[in-house]
Amino acid sequence: MTEQTSQPSQNQRALFTEMLSLALIAIRHLDGIGQARQAADLADVFHEVPREVLVRGVFSWERLYGAAKRYRANYQWEMFAFDHVKMFDEIKRRVVSDNLVVCGN
Repeated sequence: MTEQTSQPSQNQRALFTEMLSLALIAIRHLDGIGQARQAADLADVFHEVPREVLVRGVFSWERLYGAAKRYRANYQWEMFAFDHVKMFDEIKRRVVSDNLVVCGN
């Protein structure tokens, strides 16, 4: 993946928020089943997401994507059937204007 220099779009930020929510659920579950090391490693992947996607000038696809790839390499089995690396890829592919018109609003 190549480095993205611009901040994520509004739609991409919403997708990052959804991915962070799924990661927090997984972290809670991992801790609950005694997988504290894996929970900590997953937390390491996602702890920078809010700062990265909300603070101007610090966003780095490479940093976030690299952390997700390292996690996936260490933990092939995903209990929630979502692949963080694929989710990052999907978010990066989304090229949607921040000026979306939502039907029904």
